[in-house]
This record gives sequence, structure tokens and C-alpha cells, in this order.
Amino acid sequence: MAFCFHKRIVRGTRYDWLTAVCLCLLWAGWLIAFPVPVAAQDNAPQTVTLEEYRALLAESRALVAQDDALGEFPALADRWEVITAVEITRADGTTLTVPVQHSYLSHLLRAEIPNFGLLRRTFNALDTAADSWPLAPQPLSPAEYNPDRAALDDLLARPEFQAAPSEPNLVERIRRQMLNFVNNWLVTFLPQDVDFSGGGWIFTIFLPVVLGVVLTLVLVVAIRRLATDFVTTTAVNEQAWSAGDPLTAAAAYQQAQTTSSAGDYRTAVRYLYLSTLLALDERDLLRYDRAATNREYLRRIADQPDLHALLSDVVDVFDRVWYGFQPISRDTYDTYAARVADLQRQRRRRRAEREQTDEEIAP
Repeated sequence: MAFCFHKRIVRGTRYDWLTAVCLCLLWAGWLIAFPVPVAAQDNAPQTVTLEEYRALLAESRALVAQDDALGEFPALADRWEVITAVEITRADGTTLTVPVQHSYLSHLLRAEIPNFGLLRRTFNALDTAADSWPLAPQPLSPAEYNPDRAALDDLLARPEFQAAPSEPNLVERIRRQMLNFVNNWLVTFLPQDVDFSGGGWIFTIFLPVVLGVVLTLVLVVAIRRLATDFVTTTAVNEQAWSAGDPLTAAAAYQQAQTTSSAGDYRTAVRYLYLSTLLALDERDLLRYDRAATNREYLRRIADQPDLHALLSDVVDVFDRVWYGFQPISRDTYDTYAARVADLQRQRRRRRAEREQTDEEIAP
């Protein structure tokens, strides 16, 4: 009669480290792919002097030139965003107020992978513009500065254009730090004189593709690992038994001896384990159930420490040899057979103790 074995659910400690790594990578990938929106905060517009404006330009240039200052770019972008005008005192004592707008510069500074070449050119353009402001023949009014400024102001006054600068929250800062770390690491593999102004696609396209491939591989490995944790049923060689033969512990043990003599130790381990389960069932120590898993068998005898320890060792070797395809030698098989023999002796002792107890209770 054909019979089946059931793989026990693999102990949780075996793949705990893999599960933890998978979860961390998936969490990091989710944060990178779907940034968490941050709450906006109000920043009042500021008017600075020309000297303060030039000082901020010099500070920004120095910060961009540093390799480890990427984390300070968002704060620098906030400082540029709030500057809406530059006040200039000319040699004749007149005051000139020049309206300015730095949303483009702020966008460059807030980029996940800053374009350093474009930032340097933008600072040069702002410096050149600042040199020309004191030479203006007369103060510029908004209308004179741009004839269409009134219409533009009305357009920009709409609610959809009133988004205030935002301060990144903790999750957003962690996400940016991760990207900055990867960016700095990749830069170390490139020549020092490389201009990234035209190569931003390497980091904005190539890096996400690589990350997507890595995450896909992690998902495939994790799913395969989880799939092996579920109960699977494997049929034994049905040709070894005819439909009318009884399936007993003695018959299974005899089959184990036959297959081991032929050198098939893997199948012999299988029959020894089946013989153990059937023998436990015949002695009313454990009910054999083809629908039960190995873990369920161990749980049923948890109140019998000695028996549980022996059966746990037998189950562990069976799982590694049969389901894990671990090679097994003659010496290893003999050790396994000795374990099964110890389990047989344990069963006999418990049966003798039970019979003695029944005799003492009987009147």
C-alpha cells in the first residue's frame, strides 16, 4: 500500500536572519521608491543686503565643494528659498531693492542626487547678476523690472502655487542619508575630475534599476524560503508495497535494512523514520496520522521529555537527509540507526512501566 511522508515545518530559528535581512531591504526599497510626504511649515520672506547675499553665495560654493556635506543641502535650500529681495545701497546714497526668486536653485539643492556641475554654473550666474545690480540707472519697481509682473503676481497668488517650504521629517531624512551614502560610495570609484553635470542619468536611472533587480532577487529567495516552510507531501516508492500488504513498523524496518544493504542510505533513513512513527502508534505512545507534520508529532509528546529528545534528533536527521538532500555516509546512517534503536528501547521501558502500573492498580 502506498504511503506518504510529511515534511515538518522548518524551525523558525533557521531562517530568522534571512527574514530580518529581507524585511530591512524591502523597507528601505519602499522608502526610496515611495517617499513619505512631509508637513509644510511657514517661512517668512526675507530681504537681505548685497553683502549678505554675496556671503551666502560664498558659503554655498564652499559647501558644494565638500564631499561630505550632502546632508546640509536641504537646510541650504531653505535659506535660499526665503530670500525674496536684495537691498543695495549705491554710492550716491540711493537704495535699490531687487526682487529675486531662487526656486530653481532650491530644486537643484533638494535633488536626491545633486548635479554639482549645474550647481556651480548657477552660483556663477547669480554672482554675475549681483555684480550688475549696483550699476542699474534707477531703482526698479516690480512693474519696471517685469512689465508682466502684475499678471504674474496674480497667477502666483493662486492657492496651488502657495506651497510653503517644508522641513523633512525623520523618515525622509533617513531616506536621503541612505541615498547620499550610496552616492558617496559610487563617487569613490570614479576619477576626481569627472563632471557629473551630464551624467545624472547614471544615478537616476542605472541605480534604481540595479536596486530593483536586487529587491526582486531578495523577494524570489524569500518566497522560496517561505514556501519550503509549508507542509509538503512526498510519495514513497509505491512499487515497494503492493495494495494488499499491511503497513507495519516491522515491515518498514525490514525495508530499511534491505535498502541500506543496497547502499541507498537516503531511502533507508526514510523507512527507519516511518518505522519509528508506526512503532510509536502500535504502542499507543503516538497516533500516526499521514496528515500530521513532524512538528505536530513532537508537540504531542512534549510531556515526555526523554522520548521527545530522542524523536527530535531522529526528525532532524530525517529532514536534513530527505528534504534537504544532505549526503549521508554509512557511518552517519549507522549513527541514525542507533538513535532509532535508543528510541525503541525507550518505548519498551515506558510500555513495561505502564503494564506494571496497570497491575498495581488492578484489584
